[in-house]
Amino acid sequence: MKSVAGRPAAILLTILVVAALSGVTRPAAAQSQAELRRENERLQAKVEDLEREIERLRKSNQDLEQALRTARQSGSRPAPAPPKPEKVSIDESVPSASPRALARAMTEDYATTTKDAERGDTGDDPKRIAYLRTVDRWSQRMNREHRTPIEWHVRVIEGAQRLGGGYVIRLQAVDPETDVQLGDPFDAFLSTTVAGRLSQRLGGAGDDVFILKGTLVPAVRVNPDRAEKGPFDNPPLVGAYAEFRLGVTVQTMLPKPEPEKEEKAGTGGAQPRP
Repeated sequence: MKSVAGRPAAILLTILVVAALSGVTRPAAAQSQAELRRENERLQAKVEDLEREIERLRKSNQDLEQALRTARQSGSRPAPAPPKPEKVSIDESVPSASPRALARAMTEDYATTTKDAERGDTGDDPKRIAYLRTVDRWSQRMNREHRTPIEWHVRVIEGAQRLGGGYVIRLQAVDPETDVQLGDPFDAFLSTTVAGRLSQRLGGAGDDVFILKGTLVPAVRVNPDRAEKGPFDNPPLVGAYAEFRLGVTVQTMLPKPEPEKEEKAGTGGAQPRP
């Protein structure tokens, strides 16, 4: 009887245990499935976003390829970016401010002087002869008007070379603040005395900037055989039959002071000794 009576109790206990375990595992399983479902939805949304981005890139690539094909067919190229304007700290409306300021002033003056003149034909054409006389008078006026004192910041391009009773040196004018090159290099002439004082500093080309004080000596001359610029344009042609070379007679040429030295010099007065 005990064994028979105990079986229903054991069976009932087993059912209760199974029911309890079932009550624990079912919510956990349901919760795990919900998390998996949400994770699947999140991944699916991410995949869809990536697919849309891929489609956008594909369309952009197609547009670019079409633009390149159109450019090749028309033979056109993208316009280059315009050059950045050079910054200068000097007033180049003054002809003696720099080599290129002088060249611009001469070119404009030549155009004004010859605008109503006819160059005529070659040989003994009276119009050509009259034109050459006009250019000759203009060149003499330019050489006279633009011979003036200057103060330029320069760099040495070629070291001093002996020339007659003095020396010649090749220089490049630069802006005193922005270091922009202000036209073509030019020749400067030094006396033996000045060259002797600068011999150690002017041995060859370098990065040092010098302050040059001297006299601007323009050398415009008439060349009846040269009406147009050649492939090298040397010497530079201002206009038909008018060649231009620039020279400078040097009085002093000193290294540009460093900013620290300039500040100390600007304070004035002698500093007390320690």
